[in-house]
Amino acid sequence: MKQRPDYGKWHADGPAVLQAAVLAERAELAADVAQLDALRPRTRGECANGVRPCPWAGCRHHLLLSVGRAGSLMYAGPARCPSELGDTCALDVAERGDSTLEQVGQALRVTRERARQLEEDALDWLFASGELGSVERPSVRADYDDDCDAPRRGMR
Repeated sequence: MKQRPDYGKWHADGPAVLQAAVLAERAELAADVAQLDALRPRTRGECANGVRPCPWAGCRHHLLLSVGRAGSLMYAGPARCPSELGDTCALDVAERGDSTLEQVGQALRVTRERARQLEEDALDWLFASGELGSVERPSVRADYDDDCDAPRRGMR
C-alpha cells in the first residue's frame, strides 16, 4: 500500500466545516454586538452627561459620520478622529443654542447657506407634521440679512 506524503500542518477543510466555522463566528459576533447595544444610550437624558467625545459613532446625531442618501458613509473630514472634533454630537450643539448659521455650518462641516437650507427643511418638516401645534411658522430667510448672520434691524 502506498503511503500518503506528509504535507505538514496544512490541510483543506470541506465546505461544511468552513460553513460551520463561519456560522459560529457570526453567532459570537452577534453576542458581542448585543452586549455593546445594551450599553448604547437610547434617550437624550441617557447621553447628555455621557463621555465626550462621544464614542457612539453609529448614532444618527454623531458628527463624525453621516449617511448619504444612497446609504454611503461619509466621514467628517480626512484623518479625523472623534478626539480631534470640537463637538461630536449635534444635540450638544443644539442644546447650547444661540449659534449663528456660520457656527452650525462649521459643526456640520457645511457652508452657512447649506446650514440655512437644512434649517428651512427642518422647520418645513416640523410644521407640516403638526409637531408644533398651532405655533405660527417664522420665515428664516426674512429674519437674516443675506451677507451676515446678524438679525435685520428692527426684527426681533
